[in-house]
Amino acid sequence: MTERPNVPVLKTDLDPQEPPKTA
Repeated sequence: MTERPNVPVLKTDLDPQEPPKTA
């Protein structure tokens, strides 16, 4: 789950350029 911009996961630490989906 590293390149999953459409997955409701903790992308805050993975993709700092994208808004947190979990927030």
